[in-house]
Amino acid sequence: MSRGSVEIMPVGADLFESGCEALVNPVDATTGAQGAGLALAFKQRWPLIANNYRHRCRAIGALPGQCWVSKSLDGPWLMFLATKLHWRDPSQLGWIKTGLTNLRHELLVRDVRSVAIPALGCGQGNLSWDDALPLEMATAERLAEVGVRVLLYPPHAEQRRHR
Repeated sequence: MSRGSVEIMPVGADLFESGCEALVNPVDATTGAQGAGLALAFKQRWPLIANNYRHRCRAIGALPGQCWVSKSLDGPWLMFLATKLHWRDPSQLGWIKTGLTNLRHELLVRDVRSVAIPALGCGQGNLSWDDALPLEMATAERLAEVGVRVLLYPPHAEQRRHR
């Protein structure tokens, strides 16, 4: 098996233009609300799948760190990664770490060879990129070891400040 790679994309790069087999969507675990940030952009592109996630959250709930997966009709796997309990709450690094472990499992089970991962918890979740990046890099390196290409997307400039 060939080694994958890890690349940190330039600030402002478009995750939706990555060409990756899987795209990670940071969401909340209990309401399924996707009204701001990257989650809103996912909802606008794949409204039916976003609606299914929202109904799932309201019907059976989820826990921060869980990963719900759906396949879009037009291409990528959509990985809904719960980075917070409720949309109003901040994200927590422990939930990001658990979520990355679950994401890795879901990618490997589906034999996904490339994934685009945003700065988890650094937008609407109020985490610092300096804190989240080491967790994402550790997972990305583990994925690269088994042949997965990982693209990490830093937060936009206004989200990079320490919160």
